[in-house]
Formats: sequence, C-alpha cells, structure tokens
Amino acid sequence: MVVRIPIEVKYLDKSLATSALVNSGYEADEPEVHLPLGFIQRLGIKHEAARSERYKVVGAEVSTCILGSVEVRIDLEDKTAGWIKARAVMVPGNLSTR
Repeated sequence: MVVRIPIEVKYLDKSLATSALVNSGYEADEPEVHLPLGFIQRLGIKHEAARSERYKVVGAEVSTCILGSVEVRIDLEDKTAGWIKARAVMVPGNLSTR
C-alpha cells in the first residue's frame, strides 16, 4: 500500500508543496528526496551540470543526478514540522511535473 504525506520543499528563497511516498522501501545514509524534472524547474534548481551517481535498485542499477541540498518539512493539517536538509536527487527520464 502506498502512503503519501504532504511536504514542502524549499530551495533558496522558493518553496513548493507536494506529497511524498513514505514507505517506498528506499534507504539512504542521509535524508534524501527524489524530485521530478518539472518540480525541479519550478523550484529553480539548475540541473544541467548535476553530478551523476549510480544507484543499485532491485535487479538493476540506475543513473541519478545529484542536485545538491534542499530543505524539506512535513506539513500536516494540525502541525508543521521544522525544516531539515536533504540531498535532492533526480532520476533522468522522470519527466513528471508534480
């Protein structure tokens, strides 16, 4: 079952609301958020010169673009959490505008 929570992502002085999957089975050594291209463009993150890194996934490897740091917070109806730094990542080919 997919569980989504409302979050806000901030880069420099711009922030956008969206939702995030919280039970994707994904693990990382530091907080990390995967962002689609359309969302990255709306935040103003420059992705053209992003560093590439290979990630191992179930049964394969994928190439990712490491975009740098953003800030993320959970934005629930009755409570908003504090901002945390997270590494922003994009998987090429993920052209969603969300």
